[in-house]
Amino acid sequence: MVGPSLGVTLKLLLALAGARHPIHASSAVITVPPGAAVAEIVLRAFADDFPPGIEPARITRYLADRFRITDRAGRRVPLRVESARVDGPAVVTVLTAAIPAGLAGARIWHSVLAERFPDQVNIVRAHYGGRVASLLFTVSDSAKSLP
Repeated sequence: MVGPSLGVTLKLLLALAGARHPIHASSAVITVPPGAAVAEIVLRAFADDFPPGIEPARITRYLADRFRITDRAGRRVPLRVESARVDGPAVVTVLTAAIPAGLAGARIWHSVLAERFPDQVNIVRAHYGGRVASLLFTVSDSAKSLP
């Protein structure tokens, strides 16, 4: 994909939407540095929509039902909340996940806020193993595989 990064694009959308936003969207950028066995996930959502706010234990409970990474063997990968902060109209949550076998062939499910908004759209952009992949999720979507 050519153009600004997903985070910059979502920041722009969030800024343009203002306090009363007609857009129901969130994004997650997953990055695995070369040779690393841990993924960093940066999740952005509108602060006024995001039910757990910035409290790590509440975020952990909420994401357990709304965001999943499953490895190639079908095992759910535990997510760890590293930080959460409000950045303008968005909540930015940084998570980590141990992925010793890498992300290739992993399945992602991003259903954050889909329980609240029928028009919710969620985007995942993954950077791993010299690849970049984007996945788009709507309310009715199930998990999708990374190449």
